[in-house]
Amino acid sequence: MKYVDYYAALGVARDATLPAIKQAYRALAHLHHPDVSKAPGAEENFKAVAVAYATLKNPEKRAAYDALGVQRDGAEMDRPASPQHGFEFGGGMPDFEGMDFADLLHAMRQGGRTSTRPSRAALRGQDFYDTVQIELAQALLGGTLHLMLHQPVPGVTLEVKIPAGVQVGQQLRLAGKGGKGVRGGADGDVLLTVSFAPHPIFQVEAQALYFDLVLTPWEAALGVEVRVPTLEGEVL
Repeated sequence: MKYVDYYAALGVARDATLPAIKQAYRALAHLHHPDVSKAPGAEENFKAVAVAYATLKNPEKRAAYDALGVQRDGAEMDRPASPQHGFEFGGGMPDFEGMDFADLLHAMRQGGRTSTRPSRAALRGQDFYDTVQIELAQALLGGTLHLMLHQPVPGVTLEVKIPAGVQVGQQLRLAGKGGKGVRGGADGDVLLTVSFAPHPIFQVEAQALYFDLVLTPWEAALGVEVRVPTLEGEVL
């Protein structure tokens, strides 16, 4: 099983605080978002930082991951740097080939012994990540969407509740809609990153809306009352 350096994926130090990790994730998620970046590999990079953040934001998962020690990114996984959590390897290094990383983290959290034999412990299902594009009016007022996602089951339509005031880059969690749990474990979640569809009038910058107001030279010089559009109708 190959080691993935989640800290390097987010560009943070191994002792980074949770706010620093969250800030790095938000910046990279925006940079690599498929709706923002057209660079080759943007979607893969977006998913990679999402997986890294999902592990490092969880104290238990992060502790189990840190117990693996500092290893070379992409290298075959070595034993943990120290015997934390009572983690033992009997008879030399086991063969990680075919083992799920969740199995390994679960064993470390439980302080148990790992081997190449299949685990019989209950394991939580895999989380899946995707994007959802909504209209500005939906972002303002909230609502419900029915989306057909590519995973975990292609062609299945899920109901997504959009909270009023949702922001670009915010994640919506569909609890229990991800991968199926193993041996009685809880099902995983689907996490959707919000983006806004282009609007014919407004441009979004941070939490503000901008639009171009056309005036004649004399209106600009002398002043004039005009009706301006909003997402809820025109106002004077």
